[in-house]
Amino acid sequence: MKRKHLKRWLIVAVFLFGSLAATAHSAPLFTMSHTLQLDETFRSTLIKDEGGASAYEQGSITVSSKVVGYWYKSFRAPENKFPLNAAVITLTLFLGTTAPYQNIILQGSHDYNSGVEVGSVSSASGVYAPLIGREFSLTYGSPSTTSYVTIYGNW
Repeated sequence: MKRKHLKRWLIVAVFLFGSLAATAHSAPLFTMSHTLQLDETFRSTLIKDEGGASAYEQGSITVSSKVVGYWYKSFRAPENKFPLNAAVITLTLFLGTTAPYQNIILQGSHDYNSGVEVGSVSSASGVYAPLIGREFSLTYGSPSTTSYVTIYGNW
């Protein structure tokens, strides 16, 4: 193989297998599943209507005690006739500390019995785009204003 073609093949292979290098960006490069700590700074009261109830939360994202971004989460719980004890969630991670923020949008469900949230990355910008489709889980810690989101796979 000529050197020029080998170089192109390697670039394509690196992109396809999720090992993108963050060369021109300040985004972190992780080589396995990674867990981010979400510290809550605001939680709305439950807003009820005839279709169910909604709530909103927001806060900062920390890694090794350093703020690396911010997050916003919305819940939507259907009315009582819904057979599952669950809610629909959308969690947006705003990564970086200056605009324009790179972002990762997670969508899934909240199980009221266990408190665990699961789903997948539905959208992502910039260097995080290869995460689309990856699974995530979110668990609550102690104190209750701290939670941990894990995105699975290489990123």
